[in-house]
Amino acid sequence: MPFLKTSRSAKILLHPCDVKFGAEQDNRLESRQYLLSREERERESAPLNTIVLVFHHAPLKLEKIMVSGLINENPTVYERKERRVRTDSSNTDEFSVEPIDQLEIFDHIRDIRDPEHPYSLEQLKVLTEDSVEVDDGKSYVRVTFTPTVEHCSMATIIGLSVRVKLMRSLPPRYKIDIRVAPGSHATEAALNKQLNDKERVAAALENPNLVEMVDECLSPSFE
Repeated sequence: MPFLKTSRSAKILLHPCDVKFGAEQDNRLESRQYLLSREERERESAPLNTIVLVFHHAPLKLEKIMVSGLINENPTVYERKERRVRTDSSNTDEFSVEPIDQLEIFDHIRDIRDPEHPYSLEQLKVLTEDSVEVDDGKSYVRVTFTPTVEHCSMATIIGLSVRVKLMRSLPPRYKIDIRVAPGSHATEAALNKQLNDKERVAAALENPNLVEMVDECLSPSFE
């Protein structure tokens, strides 16, 4: 069970909440949540996926709850596939531009680090080559990822990391569609809406703590 700390000595057990791009409103009280910075995580000895919930009670009361814990403590780890060399024997023009294909897209995202574990998304089978659909002529790519558990609260970070990696790797003409596999997550529709809403994505990329988490997932930490 995840631990949490509050501004008082009371001990409460709470499951990790989903990471949202913006503030959330509760029917009974005003609340917001944010991710810890690297310095705060080190000071609190907190893992990467720690989330802080702040509840504003009336009047002038502030309560902070820090939620953490592994969503999937023992994920199945698979072997990484050997990288294949892209070849196109039909193209003999050395000055022509090769179309972007499924393998190239997968090579861009296969080594993204899981937010909870020291494994890549490929090793956890969150992503496979079959996860990628691409139409270079229409400048369109869709990536469908599969969280390791259906209540994964890091699914938003995973999807955002995939989107940012492709935004940094592909020509700007590309439309990027990021989705969770059908039936693989309890809040599938809400996640898909979040990950493909331009305004929400833009707001997320202005959040320094979210960007820091994404950058850690994209950091080259694999052989």
